[in-house]
Amino acid sequence: MNLTPLLIQSEKHYRLACDKTPDECAALLEQICSGRTERGKPLVGTLDAKGFKVHKRTGPGGQLFQPSVQGTFAERQGVTGTDIKLQLTLNTLGTSTINAPANIIFGSVFGVILCAFFLQDAVAVSYAFLYMVMVPAVLMLVAAIAATVIVSEDCKAIVDLLAIKLEATKTAECRRKTPIKAVLLGETPALIVGIIAFVGFAYFLHNLAWNLWCKGQYTDVEAFCRPVYEFTNSLLGESSGASSDCRYFLAECLRCRSKLRESSHLYQKSIDLFAANPGAKAVFVADNKFGLARIEDQSGRHQDAEHLYKEAIEGWSQSQQIGPKSIWVSRALDRLAMLYLKEGKFADAKEAIDRALVIDRALGKHAGRSVGEDLNDKALIFDKEERYDTAGKLYEEALQEKERVVGKNHYSVGTTLYNLSYIRKLQHRQQESDQLASRASKIWTAALGPDRYPDQFREYMKIINLTRSEYEVPFADTRVDGLRPYLGRT
Repeated sequence: MNLTPLLIQSEKHYRLACDKTPDECAALLEQICSGRTERGKPLVGTLDAKGFKVHKRTGPGGQLFQPSVQGTFAERQGVTGTDIKLQLTLNTLGTSTINAPANIIFGSVFGVILCAFFLQDAVAVSYAFLYMVMVPAVLMLVAAIAATVIVSEDCKAIVDLLAIKLEATKTAECRRKTPIKAVLLGETPALIVGIIAFVGFAYFLHNLAWNLWCKGQYTDVEAFCRPVYEFTNSLLGESSGASSDCRYFLAECLRCRSKLRESSHLYQKSIDLFAANPGAKAVFVADNKFGLARIEDQSGRHQDAEHLYKEAIEGWSQSQQIGPKSIWVSRALDRLAMLYLKEGKFADAKEAIDRALVIDRALGKHAGRSVGEDLNDKALIFDKEERYDTAGKLYEEALQEKERVVGKNHYSVGTTLYNLSYIRKLQHRQQESDQLASRASKIWTAALGPDRYPDQFREYMKIINLTRSEYEVPFADTRVDGLRPYLGRT
């Protein structure tokens, strides 16, 4: 982008007509241009065989928007005298001050399009757009106003001074229209740099936000997301794709910080905006319903949570993008099964967890440790029914699956060891129970540090808080499985 001709009218021309010969004009101009060494003269310039270029003498700091007047000599036809064609230009520094922000702005627009293909993170892209469009836009506006005022006055003064020195008549010619092609392609390398800068900045912000989330630094994530959501909401509207994605990410962050009221409001806003649209936003609505269901579940409003879980499962299942056999559906089914378990609906809980198991087993290695977590939760159902033999076998199967996938020292392995130790105690197998409980305690203590934790349940709760970021990462397949004394979901 080269906006200089449009903003400062650099293609506006003047013509000077004088009775002197070209050599006489050149001699006078040489005297004028000698102002480089004679500080009392107002103009500075250069002269060669092709013409001349002069500008006003300025002090330090006054060269940012320093205009120049370029001229060429031509003998007048039929009469004695010289025609001097004048053209106004802006120096390189002033041109860059105007064009650099312009190329960043337009580069950001193209960068948004590129990011849509390989960096589908509206928060990072919106944040990059916020800084790389709004700030340069302000700078360019200030530069354009300053250049328009300064250049117009300075050029007029230079032309008038030349007319006096050469004893010439000044004529203003019509300004030629700047070709659009010259504007769009005038600074192509700078535009490419603007695109690269935007994509790089957006990618950096994407990694920054993701790393903060994965570390559980939800306060920093909220500080990152909130201004972006407010910006996109005010600029593009509540129903825009960027605003909706930012709202969902902010709602997830607030839920992880236990700001349930505001988080619930944001989830519900998205649901209300797009629930009537069965098309492309169906998956997005299901995402928000799942998040809202978790809040209702945690708050003890089980009936509302059950309804929302089912709607989320239905929305994902009917989507071609997600489908009925995705990890998201199995994750929601596991949540629903635990909800039924808390309500004592054992048959419904078994049906939901069996459906989750079928999906996760079919996913194979893509399911991660989800199969082991499903088995652990299924064992909890039989455990609560006091069918301890079946529960014990399922806990053992869950233990084997988890150790195969994540190793013997993962905190999730400790969860199943803790549950199985209870079963062995109820089966009057005290020695085995103590051994299992000791293994669980060692795993959790290793994760928490060297301090002693005599209460295993408190150890587990500390583990949940420490590892929250692992299973709260949006779109991740991990989940926290159930501990026997603790069936609530965080």
